[in-house]
Amino acid sequence: MIKYSLRLLLVLSLVAVLLIAGCSRPATTTQPPTTNSVKVKVVIYSDPQCHACYRLTTEVEPGLVARYGNNPQVSIETKYAPFMGQLSSTTSQAILCAGDQGKYSVFRDAILAAWDLQGAAAYSQSALDAAAGSLGLNLATFDSCIVTGKYRQTVSDNLIAAGQLNIDQYPTIFVNDVRIIGVQPLDVFTSAIDAALAK
Repeated sequence: MIKYSLRLLLVLSLVAVLLIAGCSRPATTTQPPTTNSVKVKVVIYSDPQCHACYRLTTEVEPGLVARYGNNPQVSIETKYAPFMGQLSSTTSQAILCAGDQGKYSVFRDAILAAWDLQGAAAYSQSALDAAAGSLGLNLATFDSCIVTGKYRQTVSDNLIAAGQLNIDQYPTIFVNDVRIIGVQPLDVFTSAIDAALAK
């Protein structure tokens, strides 16, 4: 337990340093696009307790954000549709609550990295609060967002949408109408996006 706690502290400290240094990658879109310039919508259906989803977030998504993050024709949206129970649901809501304070990506990355090391313990309320505090979030606002269920319906709607789309494996990614299942090489995604942009 001490070993995992030290690792968690190291991960959170590193994320905080990167944030201060301006080295964290740009946040992905968490809300539907608000302009008519978007031509290609990349929608990722994910669960915060899914190992393959974690791999997509850490191995593939940075490449997508680096290539298309500043392209107004492309939106990248992660929809947490937690099929693994209440812990996943609460954690999904916590990620969105962190987004209210402009810390969506760094908070998500911190808690996912902690989860990869220590499992479900990383998603306890005290662990989520510790991550939020280390990143400078207002804890009262953060906790209130979770307790009042500000994003409970959003997360529930995502799960319903996943069912309507017959998603039975996570992550599932849509590039407009093209469905891509699982962790694929980056060029599988970029080829689909570039083809959609070329239409």
